Amino acid sequence: SVATANTALDILKSEPERVKRLNDIAEYMRKRLKEEKVDIIESKTPIIPIYTYNDEKTFVACRMLLERGVYVNPVVSPATPVGQSLLRTSYTANHTKEIIDEAVQKIKEVLSLLKDYKPKMKV
Repeated sequence: SVATANTALDILKSEPERVKRLNDIAEYMRKRLKEEKVDIIESKTPIIPIYTYNDEKTFVACRMLLERGVYVNPVVSPATPVGQSLLRTSYTANHTKEIIDEAVQKIKEVLSLLKDYKPKMKV
């Protein structure tokens, strides 16, 4: 583990453009999600949370996105306050604007399909 961490640090030192590329990709994704009126949590990292507000809806959205080739992590209560569930999206320096644009369209599509989603489970 230590050797892996040291190697990663060496790569970061010798290739600082990777960090810039990652930040550029994350900023592009934030911009695109905002353009599509997707409700995100502002951050300065390559992790962009998208509100879904309901635990069950979050799991359904997560599955629907995976079926469309977009991997996200569900974050639900108690990890978030009740009513503030979200999809955790994250990015790498290898993502392209084309991949980001495709993901944005799929996220928008799924959230639109689930806009009026009524949970089946009572909590």
